[in-house]
Amino acid sequence: MAFDFSIIQETLSDVFDSDIMSIGRKMTVTDPDGFEMETDPTIPLYENIPCHVSFKTQDNPDVANDSTRPVIMSLEIYCDPMTDIQNGDYIKVQKRKADGTVLEEYTGIAGEPEQYQSRTVFSMGVSKWT
Repeated sequence: MAFDFSIIQETLSDVFDSDIMSIGRKMTVTDPDGFEMETDPTIPLYENIPCHVSFKTQDNPDVANDSTRPVIMSLEIYCDPMTDIQNGDYIKVQKRKADGTVLEEYTGIAGEPEQYQSRTVFSMGVSKWT
């Protein structure tokens, strides 16, 4: 027997999606003079998209790189199934409290999204130097 979880999609979003994200994408466009150029992926196509951020892997200290202290982690992001997200998109996500207070902001690159009846799920790699 198959269950249709799409009927609870709105409830899932209302309950879990306290975080927000922006999505940017590198695309080739033709300017008015007929020249092709690439868009800047850091400029968002979509902004303030409700989502839920979960930590898939967290950074472990690397004693060999103590002086540079790289931070490498993977986030799992859940959003509405109609969200236009593609592998390689530039993502900026804000982890927020229920009242909207921003706890942390992460930027990274989206992995291949998985589509479910009620949610889209994708991993985002985060890498930065402190």
